[in-house]
Amino acid sequence: MTRYHRLKWDSTLWVPGTDHAGIATQAQVEKRLEKQWLSRKKLWREKFIEACKEWVSEYGGNIQKQMWLMGASVSWENERYTFDTQSNRLVEDVFVELYNRWLIYRGEYMVNYSPVLESVISDIEVEYQELDEKMYYVNYFVSGSDKEIMIATTRPETMLADQAIAVHPKDKRYKKLIWRSVVLPIVNKEIPIIADDMVDMEFGTWALKITPAHDPSDFEFAKRHWLRTNYTVIDKNGYMTKEAGTFAWQKGTEEARSNIVELLRSKGNLVRIEPYKHKVGFCSRGKCRVESVVSTQWFVKAWEMAKKVTAWYEKKEFDIIPSRYEKVFEDWIYNLRDWCISRQLWWWHQIPAYYLKDTWTLIGVTKDPRELEAKYGKENIVRDPDVLDTWFSSELWPFSILDWNFENPWELFKKFYPANVLETWHDILFFWVIRMLLMWYELTGETPFKTIYLHGLILDENGKKMSKSWGNVIDPLEIIEEYSADALRLATVIGNTPGNNLNFSKTTVAEYWLFLNKLWNIVRFTWMNVGDITEDRAALEKEILKKKDTLLPYESWILSRLAKLNERMTEGMEEYTFSLSGGELLSFIRDEFADFAIEAYKIEKGQSVVWDKVMKLCILDILTFLHPYAPHITE
Repeated sequence: MTRYHRLKWDSTLWVPGTDHAGIATQAQVEKRLEKQWLSRKKLWREKFIEACKEWVSEYGGNIQKQMWLMGASVSWENERYTFDTQSNRLVEDVFVELYNRWLIYRGEYMVNYSPVLESVISDIEVEYQELDEKMYYVNYFVSGSDKEIMIATTRPETMLADQAIAVHPKDKRYKKLIWRSVVLPIVNKEIPIIADDMVDMEFGTWALKITPAHDPSDFEFAKRHWLRTNYTVIDKNGYMTKEAGTFAWQKGTEEARSNIVELLRSKGNLVRIEPYKHKVGFCSRGKCRVESVVSTQWFVKAWEMAKKVTAWYEKKEFDIIPSRYEKVFEDWIYNLRDWCISRQLWWWHQIPAYYLKDTWTLIGVTKDPRELEAKYGKENIVRDPDVLDTWFSSELWPFSILDWNFENPWELFKKFYPANVLETWHDILFFWVIRMLLMWYELTGETPFKTIYLHGLILDENGKKMSKSWGNVIDPLEIIEEYSADALRLATVIGNTPGNNLNFSKTTVAEYWLFLNKLWNIVRFTWMNVGDITEDRAALEKEILKKKDTLLPYESWILSRLAKLNERMTEGMEEYTFSLSGGELLSFIRDEFADFAIEAYKIEKGQSVVWDKVMKLCILDILTFLHPYAPHITE
C-alpha cells in the first residue's frame, strides 16, 4: 500500500514501532529469574523493571530486523516504542483526562483472574475449552414448608456463598414461592426466592442458585436486586476462604468439592450426579483455569464512549475490509461492558493514582503528585501499584506516532490525521481496533482511520498455528537467506485474501524465487537488445504515439494488454485486492510478455520502427507494477 501511494507521489507515512508486550514480557523475564533462583518479589519493583528493559533491548530488535530485510517501506526516523518518553507522558495525560471526564473510575466488579499470572485479565484474553465434568443436582428446602427447589450446578463448592434462588416470574411451578425463603444447605441460613427474566424455563431445573461473588451473570443479577456481591468463599487462587467455615483453606475444585458433596449426600440434599460437558474459561497466556472474582479495579466506561463510535459507523465514516467482519465489529461495539484496565503486574505504565498509606484512601489522580505531597506529606502517600492494561497504551498508538498532545497537536498530526488505512490481524479487531476508535472519537471527535484492512494469520503448511512447542515455527530470516525477501513477499501476498488465514509453504516461496530469476533474465535480455531502459516513460509513450501507425500487430497487442493491466493493477491497489491483481501481473509477465511478445520480437524485430521503445515501455511498466510486491529486484 505504501509503495503504491509513493509511486503516485502521494504524501505517505508508514510509522514502524513496537509495544512492550506487558504480560508476555513479564512472564519471560520471570522464567529467566527462576533459573537464577530469583523472583520479581525478591528483586523489588525497580530492579525487576530494569531486568525487563534488559530483556527488551536483547530481543526487541528482532522485529525491526525482519521488517528491514523484508523491505518494509517505513519511516525509520519516526520509529516509536510504547514505553518511550513521549508515550509515557501521553498515557498519563489521557488517563487523567478521562478520569476528569468521569469516564475512568475505580470500583468493585466481577473480573477474570489468572492464578498463574497473578493478575486480572480481560474477557478477550480468556479461551474456552470443552471439559468433561459433572453436574450436581441439589435440593434446597423451602423454609416453613415441605416443598423443595432443585438446582443444578457444576461447582457445588460455590453454594456456600449463595445469596438467592432465581426463578422466572411467569413460571407457574414457582409463582407462589416468590419472595419466600429457602434454607441454604450446609450453611443453614435462609436466602430469598427472587423472580427474574434471566431464568430459562426450558433449561435445567428451571431454578438458578445466585452466587454473585463467583459468577458474572449472578453478579449482574445481584446488582439488579440489591443483593450482597462480595461474599467470597473461594479466593483468586482457587482456595476456600475463611468464610467457607469447616472447608477453609481447602482447594476449591478438589478437596473442598469432594467434602461438600459427601456432606450434601449425608444430609439428604444431593439428588443425583450426572456427566456434563461444558466450556470452561482458561487464561490464554497462563494456560490455567480462570477464577471469576469480585475485585476493586480501575475501569473505563467503554459503553459510554462507544455511543460516538456507533453513530459514525452507521454513517459509514470508516470501512472494514473484508466486509464480513462488520458483523463481528457490531457484536462487540453494541454490547460493550465496562473495560477493566488495571493489571496486577509490574512491567508497564503504573497507574497515576495516589492514596494515603495508612487508610488506602484515594486522594488524587494526577501526573504530577507534588501538590499532594505538599498537602499530605511525601512519606504519607503511596502510588497505585497496579499497571495499565497493555491495550490502554496501545490504543493511543495513533496519538504517539503523530506526536499529539493536549496543548498543541504537532504538524505531523495535522498532516496525517486521520490515517487512510489501518492494517492489522483480524483477531485484534476488539483488542486494538475498537479501543483506538473509542479513544480517538472521544478525544478528537473523528475517526482515526478511514479504512480498516484485516489480514489473516500465517499458518504452517498443514494449516496449524505455528508454535515453538510444536516445532513448526518458521523463521522468516532463514527463508530470506535461502530464497530472497521478494520471493517471501510474493508467497505471502499472492494467493492470500483479506481476513483469511494463509497456509505457508516453502515450495511456494521456491516457485516465486524461480519466477524472479525469470524476471531477471527478461530484463537482462531486453537491456542487451535495446540498450539502457532507464528512459523517461512519458517521452517513450509520446514517441510511440507519434509512430503508432507503424506498430506491428504483436506490438499493438502487447501495448493494449499493458494498458489493460495498468487499469487492473490500479483497481486492485485501490480496492485492496492485492492477490488478484498480483496474480494477473505475474501472468502477464510470464504468459504474454515473456512467452509471446519477446518471442515475436525475436522473429520480427528488423521490421519494426519503434521496437526498442515498445520493449522499454513494457519493462518500465512491469517493474513499476511489480515494485510494491517485490521492491528489491525492481529497484
